Amino acid sequence: MRSLRTSWIVVVTRRRVLRMPLSYLVAGVFALGLVGGGILTGAALQWHGDYQARLRDLSWVRRQSLEKQRLVHDQHRALSVVVAELAQLRDEATQLQALKDQVRALGRLEGEHDASVQPVRARAPETPVDDSAAVMLGYAYEDLELLRSVTEETKDTLSLFVALLEDERGIRPDIPSLWPVSASKTISSPFGSRRSPWSQSVQHHAGIDIRGPYGTPIQAAAAGRVTYAGRDPGYGNLVVVNHGSGIYTWYGHLARLQTRKGEAVEQGERIGTLGSTGRATGPHLHFEVRVNGRPVNPEKYFVIN
Repeated sequence: MRSLRTSWIVVVTRRRVLRMPLSYLVAGVFALGLVGGGILTGAALQWHGDYQARLRDLSWVRRQSLEKQRLVHDQHRALSVVVAELAQLRDEATQLQALKDQVRALGRLEGEHDASVQPVRARAPETPVDDSAAVMLGYAYEDLELLRSVTEETKDTLSLFVALLEDERGIRPDIPSLWPVSASKTISSPFGSRRSPWSQSVQHHAGIDIRGPYGTPIQAAAAGRVTYAGRDPGYGNLVVVNHGSGIYTWYGHLARLQTRKGEAVEQGERIGTLGSTGRATGPHLHFEVRVNGRPVNPEKYFVIN
């Protein structure tokens, strides 16, 4: 049997000589490598676990961020809708304020019961739906304040007008509230934008056209004084009545005039007959109400039929 040869490592010091079998050293290095490898493996596993945990945290933060972005986007869109609706209400408030001034004029309320009358502040018609939330909130607060002011003013004015209507004397006879053609209630062309029968272009119709049989009696819508009774190229035979406080009524395309300039007329008094003189496509009365020179919708005044 062959004996195994053993390699030795000799360490010589001043006092002694140490001999160590090489196999022991290899075994020690191997053992040290195993221990070091285990430590490194454990550290790597710990680092991997921490890394995965951080990835999960980052994913959660990213999801939360996306949800908040969607929430902010939805809130921005909702705010845009609110601002757009407030802009529409602002336009309606402008019309309401004009109607309120008209009511005050009809009721002779100027100066006597003044409620406030700050005009609606002008602003560009575009709705700022693409601006920042802060800018849109600024517009929204401004419009809300305006609407609150106009609402209060209008409430006061309408309360006064209700009191006027409930007066025991009834509706004032100098308010153009009487339908001018007693035999017909047919409006063939309303107030506002319409297509011209002559040029087919869109034009503003300053009054209403009431269709009826030729020669139908026309009556004054309110008491007043005739300021014009004669011929006009467009209106044909025309009567204009002044009712005071800047309110006038116009009666166009008459077949016959039954009043004259300077004459005082009562509400319901006959002033002419329905015809088709001037620029007319058929027998009808062109009826206008003007307040301070501006045509307004006559249908808002009719209370007596």
